[in-house]
Amino acid sequence: MIKFLRRLLLFLLILAGLAYLLFPFVSDQRLQYRNAALIREYRHLCRNLTEAEKENLLLMARIYNGSLPNPIIRDMFPDYSGDVRGQNVLQVSGSGLIGVLEIPSLRAQLPIYPADAPDAMASGVILVPGASAPTGTGGHVVLAGESGHQAAGFPGEIGLQDGFLFKYLGSLQQGDLITLNVLNETWLYKVTGTETVSASRLNSTDWSLTGDRLTLISNPGNQRLLVRAERMTEQEAARAMADAEKVRNLPGWATVMLLGSPVLLIGLVVMGITEMVKKKRYQLPADAERS
Repeated sequence: MIKFLRRLLLFLLILAGLAYLLFPFVSDQRLQYRNAALIREYRHLCRNLTEAEKENLLLMARIYNGSLPNPIIRDMFPDYSGDVRGQNVLQVSGSGLIGVLEIPSLRAQLPIYPADAPDAMASGVILVPGASAPTGTGGHVVLAGESGHQAAGFPGEIGLQDGFLFKYLGSLQQGDLITLNVLNETWLYKVTGTETVSASRLNSTDWSLTGDRLTLISNPGNQRLLVRAERMTEQEAARAMADAEKVRNLPGWATVMLLGSPVLLIGLVVMGITEMVKKKRYQLPADAERS
């Protein structure tokens, strides 16, 4: 009976450890599946808009951008209770989204919400109040998202996250691509640099609305990570998309080498260890004495 209880306790400990390790990944996959469904629905609604409806939404957004004073970007973490009027100018009826953010190098695809959308940061990013709405005609778009959303209930109390979101934003490098998709219009941005500042320094950062820029903000620890990017010209965007397509469409032999080499190496290591164990286990008495 005692031996059975010991084995049961060991099994439960192993199960708890696996659950602790796998919970963030499983939760993030569930979130990605949900976001993919929301984004598909948003793009479907956008395709059904008439050209007149689309132009009217963009016109209202440009009017909103023109009414913005000198921007003062406030810290959006953990909560924001400032003025968010006019932020839903690009919101497509029935979706709740105002666009889609994609970061190919991170394989991230996140919905963009207005700042007053309930629980927006739990599943996507928000358009920061005071910054330009994305219209493709210049301005400074600022989007904020959590480095990782803390899980609700007991999992959150022990430090688990249920979505990675902007967790790996700090790994972006100069030249990486960022895509904004709004009303089925796509604009490409190129990362120009990153910066880590304290929350109190956000107000003193350059938030000029001139140019055609994008800034992403996340909250690793008590700091604020800023990733800055500039809009690419149509020629630059076409070249960048062509290069990305070449990477995605590697020749068959290259794909086999890239995917098969690690598997082959692991297999060889496992075979080597297995043979060593067998050799040691099945030694004849005379061989054991000599060794």
